[in-house]
Amino acid sequence: MLTALVLALAASGASAARIKWAGSQGPSAGFLAVNGGDLQNDGKAITYVISQCGADSSSTNNRRLVHTNWDFRVGEETKFKISEEGANLCLDAGLQQYNGSPVKVWECLDGVPQQQWFVSNEGQFKLANTGMSLHASDRANQIDFCVDVKDGEVTAEQLQLWQCTEGNANQVWHTVFITNF
Repeated sequence: MLTALVLALAASGASAARIKWAGSQGPSAGFLAVNGGDLQNDGKAITYVISQCGADSSSTNNRRLVHTNWDFRVGEETKFKISEEGANLCLDAGLQQYNGSPVKVWECLDGVPQQQWFVSNEGQFKLANTGMSLHASDRANQIDFCVDVKDGEVTAEQLQLWQCTEGNANQVWHTVFITNF
């Protein structure tokens, strides 16, 4: 029910939001952050961290993390774009997708399938161009990939792609609008 409310709010036009893993504990824990301390086009891994709302950055396990706000749309294919001024970076699945492949940020580019996502009604962030094939005979081999917290661990240092599974708590995300901070 909460996920449906959050997604409905996102669809209402609010754009800049932080993304929180539904399996995290506490109101200020579990937000997506960029590992590496800067917002550069260098393929930094997206990191799941325990962080505080309102903080611009923190240091966890001797790593500098940039907490980010994201712009995206619900109910259609979308990019997850970092909303900080001057950052033209998007959530990116990389050129090769497989179970366990890292999720990163990369320069936002038009027409690249690895940056096209779809937010499901269950709160999963699905890579939009997976699970489909132009040839019916290939459909049995296609996999839908979702953004996943590795092993459901709050200490997971990098998010990954994993086969989408309905009800998989490692793949459920909430949107927290920055006006709530």
